[in-house]
Amino acid sequence: MRVESRKYLSSKNRQKLLNSTNKDIRLYTLRKSWKKNHNDDFVNQGYIDIFTHGETAGSQWANRLTVGDVIMSRSEAKDKHPHLLNGQALLIADETAFPALAGILEYWQNPLSPYIIIISESENEQHYFKNINLLETSQTHRVICPPEDQSTKVLSILENIVGIDVVWAAFESESAKIVRHYLRNNRQIIGKNNHTKAYWNLKSKKNT
Repeated sequence: MRVESRKYLSSKNRQKLLNSTNKDIRLYTLRKSWKKNHNDDFVNQGYIDIFTHGETAGSQWANRLTVGDVIMSRSEAKDKHPHLLNGQALLIADETAFPALAGILEYWQNPLSPYIIIISESENEQHYFKNINLLETSQTHRVICPPEDQSTKVLSILENIVGIDVVWAAFESESAKIVRHYLRNNRQIIGKNNHTKAYWNLKSKKNT
């Protein structure tokens, strides 16, 4: 039997292997988990936050679920954001990251309220956050736009925000790249404080 180690693969082949391994794996936000009965050996109940959006793969999977289906988690990782504990924070999320943003706000410990930019294609999708108490009207910006306009809309808002120390953001890949570079080069927010992530790729979506 021939075993090929990731360690000795080229960068290109290692990425191909990872993509193949994770092809049908999706990341979701586990908002709460518990044991159904006190004597159970493991945690077997929970709330998984899935924002269904159009005909995405995640939405199709969620819509096919029925009562009694068993969901197995292959891996679990705590979503820690220690850089957000101090300083003036900026949070940005489009529909794909709404659950993650909600989780961050739910356990907010920074004494300063963050600036928040919420992006969606449809105004109705903004209703997801109607019960989040931390959303201060004066510091929350709601953006309705097609995905290709995300970076332009976000940058126009950032031009009017004076102080930003730390960032967590998750939205479309190309837009995230543009905003991340702006925050680094124009606002001098260093890498460890500038967690601007790509959650999905518009080019890949157009090619499917």
